Amino acid sequence: MTTFFIFIISLVVFYYGTKLFVRHLLPRLIKRYVNKRMNQFYGENAQKNSSYQSQKRKDKKGGVTIHYSPGTKKYVPNDEGEYIDYKEKKDKA
Repeated sequence: MTTFFIFIISLVVFYYGTKLFVRHLLPRLIKRYVNKRMNQFYGENAQKNSSYQSQKRKDKKGGVTIHYSPGTKKYVPNDEGEYIDYKEKKDKA
């Protein structure tokens, strides 16, 4: 009979322990993990963007700078593709 009571008490303790963990401790652990990952992400991006920020500060105040990266023009030969002749429909109204 005592083993039965020990079993019931251990179930109750396990139930309330799990409830406490899920309700109070787990959200704090998840929030801490997410904040740590966000700081890592923004910290890496801040280091990458610091050279851009320093270059931006060197420019004259009120000046206009245009960053242009030359690309290749897309050339499509005339023999590629097909021409579709469209006809307008008249409304029945």
